[in-house]
Amino acid sequence: MAGAVRKSKNQNAAVNSPAAVQERKKLRRGIILLLSLAVVLLLAALLFHWLHRCWFEKNIRFTVREIAIESNGFWGTSAETKLALISKLNINIGKNNIFELDLKKMRLDLRSFANVADAQLEIKLPDQLHIAIEERIPRAVIGSSSFHRVADANGVIMDSRQCMKHSDLPSIIGLQTPQQEIKPGVMLRELHPAMALLMAMERFPVFKAEVIKIGRNNELVLTLKYLRHNRQLTYYVTMPAGDFPQQLTILSSVIEEALRQRNTMNVLNMSFEGKVVFSR
Repeated sequence: MAGAVRKSKNQNAAVNSPAAVQERKKLRRGIILLLSLAVVLLLAALLFHWLHRCWFEKNIRFTVREIAIESNGFWGTSAETKLALISKLNINIGKNNIFELDLKKMRLDLRSFANVADAQLEIKLPDQLHIAIEERIPRAVIGSSSFHRVADANGVIMDSRQCMKHSDLPSIIGLQTPQQEIKPGVMLRELHPAMALLMAMERFPVFKAEVIKIGRNNELVLTLKYLRHNRQLTYYVTMPAGDFPQQLTILSSVIEEALRQRNTMNVLNMSFEGKVVFSR
């Protein structure tokens, strides 16, 4: 028992020794210093945030006064369309601060529009927002013109009344996709062969497509003009999906040979491998 009492006394003496007391004081000072530093950093952050808002977000000098819209199509056609675009982006001229605008979100919003391929936004201090829009180019009318649907080279559907000006576009008919599903912003894979043909045809100025009917197995039935020596000859061509530049090269050569032979037949079928069959 006496040994246990002596051990307890020794322990108390060690705990209360000057060295132990000094260590505890150092620890307390360290904790207080860390807490003080954390408080100072927090206050500095709050002060910086407050000053930043005063100098930028809440500075009336940076209130949005002007929005410049640059577009190659519909969104740049009139003051009305520009105001409509500003409204869709929820920008309040004369109220919003230029530094409060979320440019990333606005760009995503613009790219969600059916007629917009891409967009860039830039702040020009002190009070101007510049919006540059690249619009989709209509390449074909879907169905009849009264349906008010056009498509770009990728098969993206647009409302013909809300896209860049277009005229004399070929029509694509025979789609299996229900009409109610042909909505602005939708990409129709069913259109891809026809659009690939139209894009390939741009390299052949002698051809001008008027109607493309989508048949079975992606077979295309064309009504087209062959432009030759100030004449426009109409041909009806059945063409399988495939290497369209090569097929157009063959078609041009076959028509030229037929004209030299005074062959007036204008119905051609290219579905037979290696052959082009004429009929009336």
